[in-house]
Amino acid sequence: VAQNMTMTTLLGCGSSGAGTGCALLTLGRGLACSLAVQWVLFIPAAFFRTEKFYDLAGASTTAAIAALAWEAHHADRGWWNRRFVVSAMVIGWGLRLSIFLFRRILAHGKDSRFDKARNSPVLFFVFWTIQGVWVFLNSVPALLTNSLPNDEPFPAMSDVAGIGLFGLGFLVETVADLQKWSFRQNLQNKDKFITHGLWALSRHPNYLGEIVLWWGIWCMSLAVVAQHGVGWILASASAPIFTTYLLTRLSGIPLLERHAEKKWGGTAEYEAYKRATPVLVPFTQPILDKKGQ
Repeated sequence: VAQNMTMTTLLGCGSSGAGTGCALLTLGRGLACSLAVQWVLFIPAAFFRTEKFYDLAGASTTAAIAALAWEAHHADRGWWNRRFVVSAMVIGWGLRLSIFLFRRILAHGKDSRFDKARNSPVLFFVFWTIQGVWVFLNSVPALLTNSLPNDEPFPAMSDVAGIGLFGLGFLVETVADLQKWSFRQNLQNKDKFITHGLWALSRHPNYLGEIVLWWGIWCMSLAVVAQHGVGWILASASAPIFTTYLLTRLSGIPLLERHAEKKWGGTAEYEAYKRATPVLVPFTQPILDKKGQ
């Protein structure tokens, strides 16, 4: 009983009941939890000047919020339903990614993104705050699916599409991560770039998988949010939109492309790889090349 009361207090509505008011309250508490966890973890990170648990904290916090939201709202309705499936998607994504990224940084020792930030408490705090916002936005589909009233039968067509997109994206991202991990573990590949497997189809297949799976999670929330208006549809879409923008315009592909140009740009092998391999979406390079001519 005490445990259920705690879950309801964190991300539930209690006596506030159901409806859009409950959803707004859940979103507010979700944002507060996202930021609070990152700010608390910033303290030891700044003290020890380490980023080793930064990515672990982000993905695992998102998974925890999805789990808490489902626990607070599922009301013993069983396992095979929209609320559980959406929450399970976010939890599965968060657990896999957090474990993989934590294992990777332990092997590499550091993350070059933080070369300046780890020695600047103010800048480091900004990084952790941005991650708190990222955690919240990625939690929105699960928070809304769990807290908004919904009478749409499950599974609807949007659910089937969402499960398919999530499964495809999750598989692509996982395989791409494992292929690159295996490539880097081979000492003979030091200072080389990967060109086989999924990396022969896209220069960033892991990011492609990440983007696709989040659009899949959004599709899963559609049957719920569409019943309450365009505003709620757009609110739920904040997760895939922000992920797509982040990876294609901010910290993902642009940073890695600049790093690759600095390291291999001008070499025959890398220039040939760029000409033959699309940046993100497979089989689009000929189309892009024609547009550029």
